[in-house]
Amino acid sequence: MSEINVIKRGRGRVLMLNGYQYYKLKNKCTGSVTIRDKKEVKATPHIITCAQDFAKNEIDLKFYECKKKVSEDSISVTRVYKNAVSSLENGGINFINKLPKFGDVKSTLYRYGNKELGVEKLYHKTFADVEVPSKFDSFLLADYFRDDGARILVFKSRDARKTMAEKQQYLSDGTFEITPLPFLQLYTIHCDLDISQQTTNIIPVIYAFLPDKRTEPYITLLQLIKSQIPNWEPTQFKTDYEDAMMKALRTVFPKILISGCYFHYCETLKRKAKSLKLKTYRILSLCKMLPLLPEERILDGWSYIYILNEMEEHNDMQAMHASYHKVRSIQIKNNLNLNKRHKKHIQRDQFIHNTQLQLINDEISVGHFLEKLRR
Repeated sequence: MSEINVIKRGRGRVLMLNGYQYYKLKNKCTGSVTIRDKKEVKATPHIITCAQDFAKNEIDLKFYECKKKVSEDSISVTRVYKNAVSSLENGGINFINKLPKFGDVKSTLYRYGNKELGVEKLYHKTFADVEVPSKFDSFLLADYFRDDGARILVFKSRDARKTMAEKQQYLSDGTFEITPLPFLQLYTIHCDLDISQQTTNIIPVIYAFLPDKRTEPYITLLQLIKSQIPNWEPTQFKTDYEDAMMKALRTVFPKILISGCYFHYCETLKRKAKSLKLKTYRILSLCKMLPLLPEERILDGWSYIYILNEMEEHNDMQAMHASYHKVRSIQIKNNLNLNKRHKKHIQRDQFIHNTQLQLINDEISVGHFLEKLRR
């Protein structure tokens, strides 16, 4: 027996079974089916002009699923369509001839997504156009317009108010590649619930869409959070080596201890080595290990790397040396502590990065992002 499927179409629902579709009168067909407990118990034959069409049923079902994905999943309408078509193209000539073109279903998919999310449109070109659906009001912590028209949107997790009022240890990071337009950056703040060396227990509490990566937006972000959660008093903050965020933290929380991030330390050295076209991976690997040494042995470690480089006759270590000391000077200036490292700390650094990547895997709208956050 064929599977029974029900889809929504127009103002009603359509039942699909055995290549036929059942709904209110079509072509004056008297065909009908009685279903009980998802099983066919009685069927009346269709008229001759009402042709059996398994391909049409499967295509209609697939594009009904597309409608739901547009509003539920964090992938673009174009990607939803391509995924649906690729899954049907192996069905033979009957499927290929009946597949709708993207231009024929684009408006329907966008319209359905807009309706389900409660917005006029999914994607925006200007800050003023960005809509936050009313059903996500509980996640919105702050919506701020700057004098120049730029905008900062701040969202929180369900328990952020309570958690941030009680905890003092935080980690943060920004990403630019997976941010919904017109914003430039998605900045996330995580709370460390357990600072022991043996366990990893961090949760995301703040998600912010920022218009740029200067110091001013970071200061505004921290002030917005503080205005909505007055008892938020972080004592330690682990972040990357972005000087703008470090300045913002010292401005809003003068007594805060800023900690460096091992993951970003390694990324900084890797980018520098790539720009220098450094071919000896061993040298880069040894540089990455320097923060894991006892603090009093770091200079000895660097001297060893420098001597090793001279023995192997590489010519780019002078620039690499300057890059390392720039990172090291930031570490000292901001009271960074990279030396007391532990496997769990590295996992925490990577956790933030992975969390951001898991939010989306393609073009995303603010509405899509909030659907992810609600889960």
